[in-house]
Amino acid sequence: METLTKTNQGFDFCRIWGNFDFLGIIKGIDAVLWGPFVLIPLLLGCGLWLTVRLGGIQFRKLLPALHLAFVRRDEADPQDGASTAVSPESGQAPHETDATKTPTTRPAPHELDYSPTATGEIPALTATSGIPIVNTIEGDISHYQALTTALAATVGVGNIAGVATAIHLGGPGAVFWMWVTGLVGMASKYSEAFLAVRFRKKDANGEMNGGPQHYLQYVTKNRRLGKVLALAFAIFMIVASLGTGNLTQANSLATQLNHSFGIHPVLTGLFLSVLAGVVLLGGVKSIGRVTAAFVPIMIIIYVGASLIVLGLNAAAIPGALALIVRDAFSGTAATGGFVGSAFIVTLQYGVARGIFSNESGMGSAAIAAAAARTRQPVRQGLVSMTQTFIDTIIVVSMTALVIVVTGAWKLSGPNGHGFDGAPLTAQAFTIGFPGTQGHWVVAISLVFFAFSTVLGWAYYGERCIERLAGLKAVAVYRIVFAVVLFVGCISSIEVAWVLADISNALMAIPNLIGLVLASGLIARETRDYLRRDPKLRAAG
Repeated sequence: METLTKTNQGFDFCRIWGNFDFLGIIKGIDAVLWGPFVLIPLLLGCGLWLTVRLGGIQFRKLLPALHLAFVRRDEADPQDGASTAVSPESGQAPHETDATKTPTTRPAPHELDYSPTATGEIPALTATSGIPIVNTIEGDISHYQALTTALAATVGVGNIAGVATAIHLGGPGAVFWMWVTGLVGMASKYSEAFLAVRFRKKDANGEMNGGPQHYLQYVTKNRRLGKVLALAFAIFMIVASLGTGNLTQANSLATQLNHSFGIHPVLTGLFLSVLAGVVLLGGVKSIGRVTAAFVPIMIIIYVGASLIVLGLNAAAIPGALALIVRDAFSGTAATGGFVGSAFIVTLQYGVARGIFSNESGMGSAAIAAAAARTRQPVRQGLVSMTQTFIDTIIVVSMTALVIVVTGAWKLSGPNGHGFDGAPLTAQAFTIGFPGTQGHWVVAISLVFFAFSTVLGWAYYGERCIERLAGLKAVAVYRIVFAVVLFVGCISSIEVAWVLADISNALMAIPNLIGLVLASGLIARETRDYLRRDPKLRAAG
């Protein structure tokens, strides 16, 4: 999700502010929100709290979660059982009498549906049945497609540029805190997806719509407060989708294509707007199909290239890992062009860039999880938490190790300072990759990563605009989104970058409040499900 180093290409929107230092003001706000005293402790604290409440579910159930995501058959398989609703009181299908009813099988408790009823009411647990008995499968896309849609938005240029920036400013030890953030954040990601499925509902098109913009209104008995939290999230998510998920990604993609291949930004803007528009017109099913095919390829290419570099520098890996762990607690003195950092700086940049990369606690990926075909939320929660594992523990680690083992983080750039952002990653691949074409790996990966992020965040924005203005407003949003993509390709948008960061922070705050308020519900229903599902219970 993190964006590439800002450029001065095209029209500069900052000029409209004249001598008024608007950019300086919003940069100050951004620094406070993402500093060591606001979001970093909130996000880490929430993740730790949920880790404790859920008994370390991200460690105990990681292997079965990966199995659910990539191996186990889709829940829509008709062999899983009938889709007939069953009455909690009688155990038989509604509108049937004892004389006319057809034989039905009461579903196993771990197969039951937690979703809202047809009237939109949210079913509650009962002492006798544990959960409402509705043997139906709802949803628009598979577990796997929901995962790849979320990965499309998450595995972005932040996995290339964001990691490099963390190392440049915080030292190699920042990587350790990115790992910690990812591991703790898996509990947050699980909880978000759980709530998204638990409180989702159908829209006028028959598609499932869920996420913080819906579930936040149910996590507190004070419905007025809940609605305020939900609406605040939706508003800031829309702003972020046009900034983080649109302007900045388009600018990064156009800049990279121009620098690497000489393609004019106007051509990139036209092509990107049309291509994204075609995919978005197909709705979540179209996005799911594209990302299901697209995301694995882009991750395999990047991870494969990284493994080649690491294989050629295998002897340096133990030393690199030792440096990352040692530097996490001591900081690193200035070396060459490297910006020296103390422990607090290392911690701050590691946590902040880790959160930017995996989005755990921000609530965005929960919107994709809500569209999954599933009977209940625990299973999708397990699948969704693997997203953070893939993003941070696998992809981020590849970038970090390539930068550290090649020594690129200690080199000085043309301006006498150390390389930063994507240029640092490109320098590392140039040094470590066979031949002289290592920078092409970064260039091609950035194009894939940026486009996938655009698709994922466009879907998030659609769901939130529908929450605020209804289904008809989605068509208008798609047009606006396509136009903004073109603008992002041809403009200098430093203000948009900072505003997007602020929107990310502001949408995370109501979601974190909701996760803490709902932690008891999440823990209770998770324990109930795991106790009743023999396969997951046996897995840990």
